[in-house]
Amino acid sequence: MRIPASIPAILGLILLATPPARTAVAQPKPAEQSLRVFVPPPLEWNRRTFVTNPALVQTPYDLARANGNLTFGMSASQVAAALPGLPSDLDWNNLRTAREYAADVRYFWLPLKDLPAWYNDLQGCTGTESYAAFLFVRRHLFRISFRLIPDAACPSVSDAAAGLFARYVGLSTDLVLSVRYRSTPAEVVDITDPTETSLIPIRWRMSGT
Repeated sequence: MRIPASIPAILGLILLATPPARTAVAQPKPAEQSLRVFVPPPLEWNRRTFVTNPALVQTPYDLARANGNLTFGMSASQVAAALPGLPSDLDWNNLRTAREYAADVRYFWLPLKDLPAWYNDLQGCTGTESYAAFLFVRRHLFRISFRLIPDAACPSVSDAAAGLFARYVGLSTDLVLSVRYRSTPAEVVDITDPTETSLIPIRWRMSGT
């Protein structure tokens, strides 16, 4: 059987007009990311599932174990005695005023790197300007505010902030209320005395320089 001379020419035009088949290229898999799991303290519900109570009996000593031997209600001099590098005469009268509060709240602060009870356990990096503020009302400690500020050497402080937050999530809300939030560019972890209800909603805001 003879093939007309026009058939090969037509097939050639079709092949030229057909785009080459694409070769499948294996795409790199995205890097696996691990997510920290925060385990809250167990609760007991009443029979009608309306009311909960802590399933574990925790005391201020449980807070102290996670908190560098500090508990809420301590005076400034007691807190200073438990921390490194602070003068022995530190007390209410020589504390700074925390102006974000309407109440008379006073504080002092220390670089986070100078607080080994917390800093030594951190998994992520912290900026050199990161610090912890110890806040007092009516002469007693009611809040510790960890303020992590990124810098060129540590552009993300999220891992360190998550680690700080994780220390307190497992404690009963009768002992401590913990919250993590962002005050750009800083990340903040506040732990607060749950009895100070009027002061709990107030968050620190980083001011521009």
